[in-house]
Order: sequence, then C-alpha cells, then structure tokens
Amino acid sequence: MGDHQMITPPAHGDDTEGAKRVFEQFFILYQPALTRVEHYLEHVIDQMEPAYAEAYRPWHKALRDLSQCFYLAARKIPLPDPESFMDALRMFSFDSAVEFLKDLCISCQLVLDKDWAQHFREHIDMLLFSLTILNRKQQNSLTH
Repeated sequence: MGDHQMITPPAHGDDTEGAKRVFEQFFILYQPALTRVEHYLEHVIDQMEPAYAEAYRPWHKALRDLSQCFYLAARKIPLPDPESFMDALRMFSFDSAVEFLKDLCISCQLVLDKDWAQHFREHIDMLLFSLTILNRKQQNSLTH
C-alpha cells in the first residue's frame, strides 16, 4: 500500500510549508486505500443487523472525515469541520484503531508491508504535529 515510502516531517515547529507537505504526502500514500476501506466498511454496515452496524458507524465516519479532509487539505481548500478531522486523527492515534484499520485493509485484500501499522501510526503523529503548526499560524495571523 505504499507505506514503505516515508513522509518528510516538518523541519521545525514553525515550518508551515513542511506541515502542508505532510498532508500532501499522506494523501498520495493513503487516500486510495482509505477510500477503498471506507467503501468496504459502508458495504459491511449495510449488510449487518442494525444493532451490530451501529458499532461500526463511528469507524466509517472517521474514515470518511479523514478522506474528505485530506482531499481538501491537499488541494489547499479550508476544512469545513476541522474538529471532526481532529477527532478522526485522534481516533487513529491509538494502536488498537490502527490494528482495526489494518484488519479492514486485509479484508479488502490490500497488500500491506510488514511494518504498515507502525508507519501509519507514525504518519498520523506527523499529521497531528503538522496540524498544530498550521493552527498556530492561523491563530497568529488572526491576532496580528
């Protein structure tokens, strides 16, 4: 799934260009797989009993929020709901969530590298750091 490629982290806490680059590189690496998993999960939810389907809806929403936000961020379009994006990033900052996503990828018959979960988790951490940089820049531009 291309995760063996690395994402270049921002050089420092004020590197807004580096932070934007992280979003673009993450989009290129993961968007096709995340979209496929999102559609797969949507299909699974549709086939389940309603009581079981409800347990999977937060996962589906998080995947949809990630996909939508990466798409917008990669095209430099302001996020309509930055808080839902942050929630999705936080959700996938947990190892158990990354393992669940890995299982979904395998269910979709995606070929994953041996260290996929570790790399994805590191890339999510980079996104959180990058988002902090971009939010700080935005807040500074509002106060000056």
